[in-house]
Amino acid sequence: MSIARIGGLKRKFAGALVGGGLLLGLPLVSSAQSVPSYVISTFAGTGANDATEFAGDDGPATSAQLNNPYSVAIDSAGNVYIADQVHHRIRKVSTSGIITTIAGTDTASWTGDDAVATSGTLNAPCGLLIDPTGDIYIADTLNHVIRKITTSTGKISTFAGTNVAGFSGDGDGVDTGTATVTDTDPKATAAQLNRPTALARDSSGNLYIADTYNSRIRKILASNSTIDTVVGDGAQRRYGDGGLATEASLFDPQGINFDAAGNLYIADTNNHVIRKVTTDGNIQTVAGSGVYGYTGDEIPATQASLFYPKWVAVDTAGNLFIADSFNMRIRMVTTDGIIHTIAGNGTYGLSGDGGAAIDAELRFPSSVTIGSGGKIYVTDNQNHRVALLTPVVDLGLSAPTSLNLGGKQYVNALLSDNQTLVLPTDALAGTASRPAHIGETITMYANGLGDTDEQINETLGRIQIYFGHMPADISYAGEAGDGSGAKRLNVVVPNIEDNDAIPVMLMKDGTVAQKAIYTAVRSN
Repeated sequence: MSIARIGGLKRKFAGALVGGGLLLGLPLVSSAQSVPSYVISTFAGTGANDATEFAGDDGPATSAQLNNPYSVAIDSAGNVYIADQVHHRIRKVSTSGIITTIAGTDTASWTGDDAVATSGTLNAPCGLLIDPTGDIYIADTLNHVIRKITTSTGKISTFAGTNVAGFSGDGDGVDTGTATVTDTDPKATAAQLNRPTALARDSSGNLYIADTYNSRIRKILASNSTIDTVVGDGAQRRYGDGGLATEASLFDPQGINFDAAGNLYIADTNNHVIRKVTTDGNIQTVAGSGVYGYTGDEIPATQASLFYPKWVAVDTAGNLFIADSFNMRIRMVTTDGIIHTIAGNGTYGLSGDGGAAIDAELRFPSSVTIGSGGKIYVTDNQNHRVALLTPVVDLGLSAPTSLNLGGKQYVNALLSDNQTLVLPTDALAGTASRPAHIGETITMYANGLGDTDEQINETLGRIQIYFGHMPADISYAGEAGDGSGAKRLNVVVPNIEDNDAIPVMLMKDGTVAQKAIYTAVRSN
């Protein structure tokens, strides 16, 4: 079986803490290894079986035609960029849901450098990366180059590669993550790539390329634009676990991503595994047994079978998300090393929008990208759409374990200065805190209220917050602002007796939704 829609593709790879930063966004008390449930919906594309027609620019993204979209990237403002692979374009979905083309035309070619990106041509772009300045890097896959759109000018240029497939151009070598290249080494624009698929960036600004058909990961130094191989010896096999990444072998790697600690994760696609390169330059397998198929949910990830995993993403907690493409599923590896399915029922098809993601049908998902509030974007490649997985969040007030004092779990609440926590006076060393006063308005943080104003207002009309036996007046105060999806609530402290451990209870429709949390109240 092949999902390629591009002539010449023979391998199964393509085609297809408020104020002062205190405690905003900390989760409800829960198990560190809990696995969220998700609802699936369509974010962009119509899901049309015949998506060869290009249509939809300047209208809603859900009415636009995509053709085998391969991956997405998200900028700091929340705009989503799509590698619309077989349309040979990069498209942008604004935060208002409107789609436009920012690079590429109908023509599959390599032209347009130093001109406006919308007049330049691409050839089956697969990977995207947006740097902190907003510049956009494109894995222009069948052109065998990396392109760059400079946001300040809107112009496109070639950043790496020569437009000739091959392998050449490495410098002196990078064996442990420390570059040994010099200014006399070849620049990346003189190097040959072979169907680069994905891009990543480390904390130093160096660019990493999944040089897929060379079965290598290559690195371009930010300091001098030289290129070198950091993972893979070019042999198409699975080899080298426990040793240096430069001496290991990969087989058509695709998605790559870094975790917060600087470890590099690789979707070693044709080896049916996920590999990890630690900061000391060693490689190991962290998911997949190397035997293709679908087995092993709820067991150690290295014992499970994957089937052409095309992408891997890492959230801030260190959980891995895998586009297990030929299994028609999205898998999650929690930080305890256990693997789970979070989307897709294994059936090739298109169904399930508005319902549980785990019951939905997908068609060869090619990438997975973590968005704000725990949302996950999935390029549902042969359904010609980008799907959105939204976590089902239980209704509750933020009460992080860091506020468990003397065995009592305190709610996350701030005074009006947005700096002082509502706790017994000086309860936490180095953190300002005091009890709230009767009649004072404090801020609490709630999950599970909904996403739209309509949903939030409907939920607020059905909930109550009690301090002991006394109800409090509450009102909506906006987004928490940290990307967690939590909402701010203004809460007026009711007339209640002084106590450093007042029970707080959240109720919905007269039923207790959360209890066994506390706050501190004084009359003055």
